[in-house]
Amino acid sequence: MYHYCYAETVEEARDEAKFVLSLISGYEISYPVVFDIEDQWYVKNGYSKQTLTAMAEAFCEEIANAGYLPVVYSYASFFNSYLDMTALSKYPVWVAHVDTDKPAYSGTYFMWQYSWEGSISGIDGDVDMDHCYVDFDAYTRKFGLNGRK
Repeated sequence: MYHYCYAETVEEARDEAKFVLSLISGYEISYPVVFDIEDQWYVKNGYSKQTLTAMAEAFCEEIANAGYLPVVYSYASFFNSYLDMTALSKYPVWVAHVDTDKPAYSGTYFMWQYSWEGSISGIDGDVDMDHCYVDFDAYTRKFGLNGRK
């Protein structure tokens, strides 16, 4: 499950998590619940690193407390400049950084989006391309996350 953040406050981020949980309740999902926080609107409107981090924490805590595996998604420079990754270190990271051999993000990441211009037979238009370094199906089953046993 992938969720793009439109929250303007920590409480709204928590509410977004509750909304996502209402959609997935009762379903077994093999991949994490992804919180995408990357919009330049936050930068243009002067949001602090502390506030953006608190928003990500609120979303992820709500998801984790419900027994699902949260992941934080953003592009490398947003992680590096606008989020306190020490505070978010208990949550897996999915980093986007295209046109490079390695993301400019020094932390650990479980997934890497390396292109948004890929192609797959049968799909018209560009497709995001990613590397995943974790078997999330096995991980969520092993730890009984995401409604899995």
